[in-house]
Amino acid sequence: MKRMSMILMACLMVLGMSQCKKENQNASTEPEGVKITLTVDNGGERVAVTPGETVSTVTFEDGDVILVADDQHYLGSLSRTNGAFTGTVTQPGTDHLHFFFAGNKVAPSSLTPGTSTGCTVDMSDQSDGPAVVSYASMAYDGSSSVTASVKLLNKASGLVKFTTNIGTTNDITIAGVYNKMNITFGAEPTIATDQTERGTIKLNRYTGDNDNKTFLAVIPEQSGVNGASVTVTGFTADNIDIPPVTESMNGAMSITLTAAAPSYTFTIDNSGATVEFAPGNLQYQASTNTWRFAEHQYDYKGAWNPSSDWVDLFGWGTWGEGKDPLNESEDGCDYEWITDFNGTLDGHSDWFTLSGEQWQYILDNSTHGMATITKGNDDYVYGIVILPNNSTLSISDEYTVIEWTNNMEAYGAVFLPAAGVRYMKLVDEAGDRGDYWSSSASDICEDGAWYVLFNASNWGTVYDAEDEDDDNRGVGRSVRLVREL
Repeated sequence: MKRMSMILMACLMVLGMSQCKKENQNASTEPEGVKITLTVDNGGERVAVTPGETVSTVTFEDGDVILVADDQHYLGSLSRTNGAFTGTVTQPGTDHLHFFFAGNKVAPSSLTPGTSTGCTVDMSDQSDGPAVVSYASMAYDGSSSVTASVKLLNKASGLVKFTTNIGTTNDITIAGVYNKMNITFGAEPTIATDQTERGTIKLNRYTGDNDNKTFLAVIPEQSGVNGASVTVTGFTADNIDIPPVTESMNGAMSITLTAAAPSYTFTIDNSGATVEFAPGNLQYQASTNTWRFAEHQYDYKGAWNPSSDWVDLFGWGTWGEGKDPLNESEDGCDYEWITDFNGTLDGHSDWFTLSGEQWQYILDNSTHGMATITKGNDDYVYGIVILPNNSTLSISDEYTVIEWTNNMEAYGAVFLPAAGVRYMKLVDEAGDRGDYWSSSASDICEDGAWYVLFNASNWGTVYDAEDEDDDNRGVGRSVRLVREL
C-alpha cells in the first residue's frame, strides 16, 4: 500500500511538472512589452492628397505604419487596421513615447528595438503616394497597455503640386533636389533634411485628375533649386526653378512638356526613309491668306464656307505655290502639279505630300484600322488609325479624347478623320468617308491623280482617280502633310 502511494505521488508530481511546463509554454507565446492602440486625430496630419489651388487634405489608410520610440531608442511599430494603429512594442525605458509616420518609406525590419537611434527616410519614389513625414509624442505612465489619441504634424517638408500642359500617365522625375530626411530618436527628436547629396524624386500622379495633368511630391525643406531637370518618357520637358521649400508649405508649379520627336516614325519606301506626320489636316483661311494645321488630329470642317471660315478639302495640287486653294472647278484639267506645299508651319519648312507609292508602302507595312474618337455626347469622329514603326500599341474601336491623347497620340499613333469629299461647293459623306490626296498624277488619264480612300468597309486603299466627273483632280479631298526625318 505504501509502495502504491509512493508511485501515485510520483505520478502526480510528474503530472504537475508537465502541467507547469505547459502553462509556461503558453505564457511564453504572449508578446512581451507594451500593447498600444492609437487613434489619430484627422485634422490635417498626413498628406494623402486632395489638392485645391493651395490646399491639401490629409487621411491615413489601413496598412500605414507608425514607428514608435522612447527618449533613447526605437521600440517597434504600429500598423493601421480598421481605422486604428495597433501593435506591441518593447518596454519603454523612459517616461515618453514618440510616434513617427515616415510615409511608409522605412521598413520596421530595418530597425532593431532597444538599439536603433534613428533612421533615414528615402523619398525618391513617390509614385505610390506622397512621402509624408509627421510626428507626435505623449507621456508614458509605465502601464502594459496604452490607448491614446494623438495628432501627428507634418515635419521638415512641404507639399508641391506640379501641373503639366499635356496629360500623361508616364512617370515624371525631377532631379537636383535633396530627397532624404533623417530622423534621430531622443527626448527631443530631430527630423531634418539629409543634405549629403542631391538626387531625384519620382512624382505621384494625382488620380483625382481625369486629365492626368496633376502630380504631387512631398519635398524635404531646402533652399530653392534653379534649373532642376525633368524626365518624362515620351516627352521632352523644360527645366524648372523650384522655390525654397519650407515646413508644411503648399506650393504650385508648372511643367512644360513637348512630345518627344523623332521617337515615332513611319517608313515610306524600301530605302528605309522615314517621316513624321503633321499634327493635323492642312487648313486654309482665305480672308488672311493663311495656312495652318488643324488643332487636333481628329479635327475637320465638314463644310465649305471659304468666305467666313477655314476650309480643308482641296482640289489636287492647290496647296502648292501660285495655286488657288479655293478652286471649285469640276474639270480635272484645271488642276496641275507645279510645286508641293512651301510654307512654314510648326517651325518647319520641309513639309511635303506623300506620293501614291509612299501611301501604299505605309498601308502595306503599318498596323492600321478604323476607330471612333468620342468628344462628348453625340459628338464623335470616325477615321483611320495608323501605328508607327515598331509600335506595341493595339487599336480599339473607340476612344475618348483623353484616352486617344494620352494612350495613343502620345506614343506616335496617327489619326486621319473621315472628313468627306467636296464636289464644287457641296461637301458629301463627312463623318463616313475619308479621302487624302497624294502628289502622284494619274497613270490613266491627264486629269486624274492618286489618293487614299477609307470608310467602314474599306480600311485604306490607294486609288488612281480616273477621268470621270465625280472622281478627278477637281474633287476636294483632305491633305495630311509629312516631313522626312
